[in-house]
Amino acid sequence: MSFSIVQRTIAGFTLMLVLILIVGGVSYGNTDRIHSRLQHVTEVSTPMVISASQLLASLRENQLKVIDYQTTTNINLLAVKKVDVQKAEHRFRLLEQQAQLYAVDERAQTELAAALLVANAFFASSNTAIERYNQWLAVKRQHQRLNLEFIHLEDTYQSAANLLIQSASHKRSLRNRAELITSGISRDLKNVRRATPQTDLKTLSAVLTKDIEMAKQGITRIDVAKDVKARYSKNLNRVYELTLGDNSMLAVMEKQHTLATQLADLNEKSNQQVTATQRALTDYMAYAQANAKASQQAADEAANQATLSIIIAAVISAVIALAVAITTAKSIHTPLVRINSVLKKMTAGDMTQRTNYRSRCEFGALSRSIDQLSASMTEILTQINVGSAHLVSEATKTAATSEKAMNRVEDQKSRTDQVAAAISELEVSAKEISRSTEQTVEEVNEVNQAAQQGRELVLTSRTITEQLATEMTEAVAITQKLSEFSNNIGSILDVIRGIAEQTNLLALNAAIEAARAGDQGRGFAVVADEVRALANRTQQSTEEIQHMITNLQQNTLQVSQVMTRSQTQTEQCVEQARSTDIALQTIVERMHLILDMAIQVAHATEEQISVSQDVSEHINGIAAVAYNAESEARESSQSSEALSQLAAQQRQLIERFKV
Repeated sequence: MSFSIVQRTIAGFTLMLVLILIVGGVSYGNTDRIHSRLQHVTEVSTPMVISASQLLASLRENQLKVIDYQTTTNINLLAVKKVDVQKAEHRFRLLEQQAQLYAVDERAQTELAAALLVANAFFASSNTAIERYNQWLAVKRQHQRLNLEFIHLEDTYQSAANLLIQSASHKRSLRNRAELITSGISRDLKNVRRATPQTDLKTLSAVLTKDIEMAKQGITRIDVAKDVKARYSKNLNRVYELTLGDNSMLAVMEKQHTLATQLADLNEKSNQQVTATQRALTDYMAYAQANAKASQQAADEAANQATLSIIIAAVISAVIALAVAITTAKSIHTPLVRINSVLKKMTAGDMTQRTNYRSRCEFGALSRSIDQLSASMTEILTQINVGSAHLVSEATKTAATSEKAMNRVEDQKSRTDQVAAAISELEVSAKEISRSTEQTVEEVNEVNQAAQQGRELVLTSRTITEQLATEMTEAVAITQKLSEFSNNIGSILDVIRGIAEQTNLLALNAAIEAARAGDQGRGFAVVADEVRALANRTQQSTEEIQHMITNLQQNTLQVSQVMTRSQTQTEQCVEQARSTDIALQTIVERMHLILDMAIQVAHATEEQISVSQDVSEHINGIAAVAYNAESEARESSQSSEALSQLAAQQRQLIERFKV
């Protein structure tokens, strides 16, 4: 499959564009990867390391603040030191929140949570240690106060003991007993005063308790003055209260020793927690540094891939561009040489030259077009040469034809004048037809109005006839009801006739019974005769009424039949009125059509007049054109002679070309 030069060029540049887009896409992807990795380093890993370092430094600061608090013995400075410890812890909490924001993955959150858990334990231990230190300071102050009292008590006791010994000096045995009582207490008091944290306070307390009991028992057996014994006993009780009581010196020393031990344990625990926190934060920092290193390595790999992709795409693009340039230059140079040579010869007048270049590219099409142009020019020039010879002869013939045309134009002029006269007469006739048509329209309007009036009269007659039909229908109904009433009267007369016959029979029976009764029934017989006579008259009247009713029923039947026929005829009259209305409506519609047609004829006549006028004008124009044609025919004859001369010159010019 062969491609054109434009297609090759487009394909080459398209391929280069695709490669550039691929390189751009790869570069963009790698750049995005580098940016994301560097962003991870700058926004995640580095802040993780920095936050861990800050947490570790803040933790050490808190430890130093706690140690500074525990080494402060000035009560007035403890509140300030306490505020410093709280501020340091607050700074640690702020750093803790910031560090939790940077711990984005699960492992970082787990390791940070472990470190913060140990740190929270450290703060709990530190707060407990501060409380224990406050308790220890309070106990220490109490111990110092008791120690001052103890020193004063020791002097007072020693004075009382010396007074007791002096009072017992008059007897050696009594003196020895007094020295035995006082020496143990004096020794115990010295041991109490010299007691250290390593001293066994329980043993010292037991010995002192035993010596005080022995002294209390021994003082009762010594024969000395009562005031001396009372003074010694008072000091002895005071020694017991100050050394062995609930808030005694030995109890305070024991409590101070216990608090010191707890404080040491808490400090040791805090140190261990700080070490554990430091180790956990170190692991957290190592994980963050490993993430940073991995992100840096990924960024380096992305950069290397981007560089390699750009180099490969650049090499491929250069090869493709070079191939496209070579093939395109070769495809352009060869046909251009042939085309240029042929065009130079054609310019010199040689139309027999051909490029004879066969290719499917644009230059092949251009070469074929030039060859076709050369062949066409050869054919055209040949035909023009032949046509020039014919043109000379045809010019001569044209001159003769122009002469004949002049004669025909003159004949056309005379005929046109005759047509103009006929058109004028036609225009006059059309005007007469227009006037007649207008009169016809007026007559049709009058007939239409008369038909419209007749239709209105028929409508009125139709309405009256329909009302008459309605009334006839009601009269027929009334006549039928009258016939029914007559029939009912006949039935009533039948009843009356039956009653008269029964009355006559009853009168006959009464007469028979009266005859049987003789003279007693004579009055009853008279009544029976009257009743029979009344029954006979009733029967006669009934027969007369029957005859009258029969006549009435016959007349009523005849009236009903007449009314029925009248109703039928009335309905027929209504139908005829409707038919007449429809016929008149048809006549009116036809008259409208005739009127419309008359109007159309009038319009057509007017148009005919207008057309006749236009035809007259056109005929006049044709006459003017005939005059112009005559003059133009003369000019055409002159042009034919000039054309013959130009044809000769054209033939001389064509002979210059080689065909």
